[in-house]
Amino acid sequence: MRDIRRGWWRATETVKHRVRPLRDRVVAAAPATSRFLVRRPAMQSLHKQRMFWTDPERPIKPLPFTEASVEAILRQASALGPDDRVLEVGSGLGATLAALVDHGVTNVTGVEINPLAVQRMRELHPQLAGVEMLVGPAEELLAELPDDSFSLVIAVRTLLHTHPDSVGLFATLARLAPMIVTIDEPAYLGRHSYPWDLAAELGKHGMQVVQRRPLVVDGTLSSSTVLTMQRGERRGGHHGLRRWLAAS
Repeated sequence: MRDIRRGWWRATETVKHRVRPLRDRVVAAAPATSRFLVRRPAMQSLHKQRMFWTDPERPIKPLPFTEASVEAILRQASALGPDDRVLEVGSGLGATLAALVDHGVTNVTGVEINPLAVQRMRELHPQLAGVEMLVGPAEELLAELPDDSFSLVIAVRTLLHTHPDSVGLFATLARLAPMIVTIDEPAYLGRHSYPWDLAAELGKHGMQVVQRRPLVVDGTLSSSTVLTMQRGERRGGHHGLRRWLAAS
Protein backbone atom coordinates (compact mmCIF):
# COMPACT_ATOMS: atom_id res chain seq x y z
CA MET A 1 0.00 0.00 0.00
CA ARG A 2 2.85 2.38 0.80
CA ASP A 3 4.39 1.75 -2.63
CA ILE A 4 1.03 2.42 -4.27
CA ARG A 5 0.67 5.75 -2.44
CA ARG A 6 4.22 6.76 -3.31
CA GLY A 7 3.68 5.79 -6.94
CA TRP A 8 0.48 7.84 -7.11
CA TRP A 9 2.18 10.81 -5.44
CA ARG A 10 5.12 10.62 -7.87
CA ALA A 11 2.75 10.42 -10.86
CA THR A 12 0.81 13.50 -9.73
CA GLU A 13 4.05 15.41 -9.17
CA THR A 14 5.22 14.52 -12.68
CA VAL A 15 1.95 15.77 -14.18
CA LYS A 16 2.19 19.02 -12.21
CA HIS A 17 5.75 19.66 -13.42
CA ARG A 18 4.66 19.15 -17.02
CA VAL A 19 1.54 21.29 -16.75
CA ARG A 20 3.03 24.26 -14.89
CA PRO A 21 4.98 25.72 -17.87
CA LEU A 22 1.77 25.71 -19.95
CA ARG A 23 -0.16 27.27 -17.08
CA ASP A 24 2.47 29.98 -16.68
CA ARG A 25 2.30 30.85 -20.39
CA VAL A 26 -1.49 31.13 -20.20
CA VAL A 27 -1.31 33.36 -17.14
CA ALA A 28 1.37 35.54 -18.76
CA ALA A 29 -0.82 36.02 -21.82
CA ALA A 30 -4.02 36.51 -19.84
CA PRO A 31 -3.25 37.65 -16.26
CA ALA A 32 -6.93 37.59 -15.31
CA THR A 33 -6.82 33.79 -15.44
CA SER A 34 -4.38 33.63 -12.52
CA ARG A 35 -7.21 33.67 -9.96
CA PHE A 36 -8.47 30.41 -11.45
CA LEU A 37 -5.21 28.70 -12.44
CA VAL A 38 -2.74 29.66 -9.72
CA ARG A 39 -3.24 28.45 -6.17
CA ARG A 40 -2.17 30.53 -3.21
CA PRO A 41 1.20 29.40 -1.80
CA ALA A 42 0.77 26.58 0.68
CA MET A 43 2.98 23.96 2.26
CA GLN A 44 2.13 20.38 1.37
CA SER A 45 0.82 18.02 4.04
CA LEU A 46 3.26 16.44 6.45
CA HIS A 47 2.68 13.06 4.79
CA LYS A 48 3.58 14.46 1.34
CA GLN A 49 6.56 16.29 2.81
CA ARG A 50 7.99 13.06 4.12
CA MET A 51 7.41 11.31 0.79
CA PHE A 52 9.22 14.15 -0.99
CA TRP A 53 12.27 14.11 1.30
CA THR A 54 12.59 10.32 1.22
CA ASP A 55 11.80 9.79 -2.47
CA PRO A 56 14.55 7.43 -3.75
CA GLU A 57 14.26 8.97 -7.21
CA ARG A 58 14.89 12.53 -6.02
CA PRO A 59 18.50 13.56 -6.71
CA ILE A 60 20.57 14.10 -3.57
CA LYS A 61 22.71 17.19 -4.11
CA PRO A 62 25.07 19.23 -1.93
CA LEU A 63 23.42 22.29 -0.40
CA PRO A 64 24.10 25.76 -1.84
CA PHE A 65 27.10 27.52 -0.30
CA THR A 66 28.22 24.30 1.39
CA GLU A 67 31.82 25.45 1.88
CA ALA A 68 30.82 28.83 3.32
CA SER A 69 28.26 27.21 5.63
CA VAL A 70 30.80 24.70 6.90
CA GLU A 71 33.28 27.50 7.61
CA ALA A 72 30.63 29.44 9.52
CA ILE A 73 29.75 26.40 11.65
CA LEU A 74 33.41 25.70 12.37
CA ARG A 75 33.87 29.27 13.63
CA GLN A 76 30.91 28.87 15.95
CA ALA A 77 32.15 25.49 17.21
CA SER A 78 35.79 26.53 17.63
CA ALA A 79 35.61 26.45 21.44
CA LEU A 80 34.21 22.92 21.57
CA GLY A 81 36.42 19.94 22.28
CA PRO A 82 36.36 16.14 21.95
CA ASP A 83 34.16 15.76 25.03
CA ASP A 84 31.42 18.02 23.67
CA ARG A 85 28.58 16.34 21.81
CA VAL A 86 27.25 18.00 18.66
CA LEU A 87 23.99 17.18 16.90
CA GLU A 88 23.28 18.15 13.30
CA VAL A 89 19.63 18.21 12.28
CA GLY A 90 19.26 17.36 8.60
CA SER A 91 22.84 16.20 8.07
CA GLY A 92 22.32 15.38 4.39
CA LEU A 93 25.52 14.30 2.69
CA GLY A 94 27.58 14.93 5.84
CA ALA A 95 29.83 17.82 4.81
CA THR A 96 29.42 19.64 8.13
CA LEU A 97 29.81 16.54 10.31
CA ALA A 98 32.92 15.52 8.38
CA ALA A 99 34.47 18.97 8.84
CA LEU A 100 33.77 18.90 12.58
CA VAL A 101 35.42 15.49 12.93
CA ASP A 102 38.42 16.67 10.90
CA HIS A 103 38.79 19.62 13.30
CA GLY A 104 38.77 17.48 16.43
CA VAL A 105 35.09 17.62 17.36
CA THR A 106 34.60 13.88 17.05
CA ASN A 107 31.60 13.26 19.31
CA VAL A 108 28.99 14.07 16.67
CA THR A 109 25.54 12.72 15.85
CA GLY A 110 23.38 13.33 12.81
CA VAL A 111 19.68 13.00 12.18
CA GLU A 112 18.54 12.61 8.58
CA ILE A 113 15.18 11.58 7.18
CA ASN A 114 16.55 10.12 3.94
CA PRO A 115 18.31 6.75 4.35
CA LEU A 116 19.89 7.06 0.89
CA ALA A 117 21.55 10.33 1.95
CA VAL A 118 23.03 8.55 4.99
CA GLN A 119 24.35 5.75 2.78
CA ARG A 120 25.89 8.28 0.39
CA MET A 121 27.35 10.24 3.34
CA ARG A 122 29.28 7.21 4.57
CA GLU A 123 30.62 6.61 1.05
CA LEU A 124 31.78 10.22 0.66
CA HIS A 125 33.26 10.63 4.15
CA PRO A 126 35.07 7.57 5.57
CA GLN A 127 35.75 9.49 8.80
CA LEU A 128 32.01 9.26 9.52
CA ALA A 129 31.89 5.46 9.30
CA GLY A 130 31.39 5.08 13.04
CA VAL A 131 29.31 8.20 13.64
CA GLU A 132 25.87 7.69 15.16
CA MET A 133 23.12 8.50 12.67
CA LEU A 134 19.44 8.70 13.54
CA VAL A 135 17.48 7.92 10.39
CA GLY A 136 13.91 9.20 10.23
CA PRO A 137 11.86 12.31 11.06
CA ALA A 138 13.78 14.52 13.48
CA GLU A 139 10.67 15.58 15.38
CA GLU A 140 9.98 11.95 16.30
CA LEU A 141 13.49 10.60 16.89
CA LEU A 142 14.80 13.54 18.93
CA ALA A 143 11.74 13.71 21.18
CA GLU A 144 12.92 10.47 22.82
CA LEU A 145 16.30 11.89 23.93
CA PRO A 146 16.92 13.30 27.42
CA ASP A 147 17.55 16.96 28.20
CA ASP A 148 21.06 18.32 27.59
CA SER A 149 22.12 15.37 25.46
CA PHE A 150 24.36 17.70 23.44
CA SER A 151 26.55 20.76 23.84
CA LEU A 152 25.55 22.22 20.48
CA VAL A 153 22.78 21.70 17.92
CA ILE A 154 23.39 22.84 14.34
CA ALA A 155 21.01 22.96 11.41
CA VAL A 156 22.00 24.11 7.93
CA ARG A 157 19.09 24.93 5.61
CA THR A 158 16.84 22.54 7.50
CA LEU A 159 14.53 24.21 10.00
CA LEU A 160 12.57 26.27 7.46
CA HIS A 161 11.37 22.93 6.11
CA THR A 162 9.76 22.09 9.45
CA HIS A 163 6.07 21.42 8.91
CA PRO A 164 3.60 23.30 11.17
CA ASP A 165 2.36 19.91 12.38
CA SER A 166 5.92 19.30 13.68
CA VAL A 167 6.29 22.61 15.52
CA GLY A 168 7.22 20.68 18.68
CA LEU A 169 10.67 20.18 17.16
CA PHE A 170 11.68 23.67 18.31
CA ALA A 171 10.92 22.88 21.94
CA THR A 172 12.85 19.63 21.62
CA LEU A 173 15.95 21.35 20.22
CA ALA A 174 15.85 23.98 22.96
CA ARG A 175 16.00 21.35 25.70
CA LEU A 176 18.59 19.13 23.98
CA ALA A 177 21.45 21.69 24.03
CA PRO A 178 22.29 25.09 25.51
CA MET A 179 23.49 26.36 22.11
CA ILE A 180 21.84 26.28 18.70
CA VAL A 181 23.34 27.54 15.43
CA THR A 182 21.23 27.66 12.30
CA ILE A 183 21.93 28.76 8.75
CA ASP A 184 18.89 29.43 6.61
CA GLU A 185 17.73 31.40 3.63
CA PRO A 186 15.06 34.12 4.00
CA ALA A 187 11.77 32.66 5.23
CA TYR A 188 9.05 32.08 2.67
CA LEU A 189 5.94 29.96 2.23
CA GLY A 190 6.31 27.24 -0.38
CA ARG A 191 5.41 23.64 -1.06
CA HIS A 192 8.35 22.44 1.05
CA SER A 193 9.07 25.42 3.31
CA TYR A 194 7.31 27.49 5.96
CA PRO A 195 8.02 31.13 6.94
CA TRP A 196 9.22 30.43 10.47
CA ASP A 197 10.81 33.18 12.51
CA LEU A 198 13.38 30.83 14.02
CA ALA A 199 14.54 33.26 16.70
CA ALA A 200 10.95 33.76 17.84
CA GLU A 201 10.06 30.07 17.79
CA LEU A 202 13.17 29.01 19.72
CA GLY A 203 12.76 32.04 21.98
CA LYS A 204 9.43 30.63 23.15
CA HIS A 205 11.44 27.83 24.77
CA GLY A 206 14.12 29.82 26.59
CA MET A 207 16.65 30.44 23.81
CA GLN A 208 18.14 33.92 23.39
CA VAL A 209 19.80 35.43 20.32
CA VAL A 210 23.56 35.84 20.75
CA GLN A 211 24.40 36.74 17.19
CA ARG A 212 22.61 37.17 13.89
CA ARG A 213 24.66 37.93 10.81
CA PRO A 214 24.64 37.28 7.05
CA LEU A 215 26.48 34.25 5.71
CA VAL A 216 29.63 35.39 3.90
CA VAL A 217 30.16 33.63 0.57
CA ASP A 218 33.40 34.34 -1.32
CA GLY A 219 33.81 37.61 0.56
CA THR A 220 30.27 38.77 -0.20
CA LEU A 221 27.30 38.97 2.16
CA SER A 222 24.60 36.52 1.06
CA SER A 223 20.87 36.53 1.79
CA SER A 224 21.29 33.56 4.16
CA THR A 225 21.53 34.20 7.90
CA VAL A 226 23.74 32.59 10.54
CA LEU A 227 21.71 32.63 13.75
CA THR A 228 23.36 31.74 17.08
CA MET A 229 21.20 31.25 20.16
CA GLN A 230 21.95 30.30 23.73
CA ARG A 231 19.75 29.10 26.53
CA GLY A 232 18.79 31.56 29.22
CA GLU A 233 19.23 30.98 32.93
CA ARG A 234 16.31 28.57 33.08
CA ARG A 235 18.49 25.46 33.06
CA GLY A 236 21.75 26.81 34.39
CA GLY A 237 25.25 26.88 32.90
CA HIS A 238 27.15 24.47 30.71
CA HIS A 239 30.88 24.06 30.34
CA GLY A 240 30.81 24.15 26.53
CA LEU A 241 28.61 27.22 26.56
CA ARG A 242 30.87 29.07 28.97
CA ARG A 243 33.93 28.31 26.80
CA TRP A 244 32.09 29.44 23.69
CA LEU A 245 31.01 32.72 25.29
CA ALA A 246 34.55 33.38 26.48
CA ALA A 247 35.89 32.78 22.96
CA SER A 248 33.27 34.92 21.19
